[in-house]
Amino acid sequence: MSSKQVQLRRGSATEHDTFTGAAGELTYVTDDKTLRIHDGSTAGGIKAITEGTGTTDISNDLAVNTNKMTVASATGNTVIAGTLDVTGNTTVTGTLDVTGNTTVTAILLTEKSADPDDPAEGKTVIWQSDGTDSGDDGDIMLKITAASSTKTITLVDYSAS
Repeated sequence: MSSKQVQLRRGSATEHDTFTGAAGELTYVTDDKTLRIHDGSTAGGIKAITEGTGTTDISNDLAVNTNKMTVASATGNTVIAGTLDVTGNTTVTGTLDVTGNTTVTAILLTEKSADPDDPAEGKTVIWQSDGTDSGDDGDIMLKITAASSTKTITLVDYSAS
């Protein structure tokens, strides 16, 4: 059986950072054992994603199968078409908007020492009071905004239980 060996241009990451390869050229980075894909104009080329090399920086938008999962490089906004299964704890900082039916097995409320801001028109916010602002310690509170008016109510009066 005959075989042919193909050898790529190679060099350190520092050498790659100043090298502009031909369009479609692959080069090998000897420091971290990764590949770079060149377009004929970008110094350093584009780092190829390789298994087991740790974090890979991607400066372009990322799309899986065109629209099944997309990540906008400028904002980090991520869109997933399909089911997202998460195992383990999840922390959401900011607003979580959910459209459609949602099944929640349990909601864990943490006491707040200050009332949350009034929700927008047609929205509701729920929290557990520590007795500092509205409600007594342990009360479950609700703020509802409708018809340009916000009302705060005690959903569960903990001291009365």
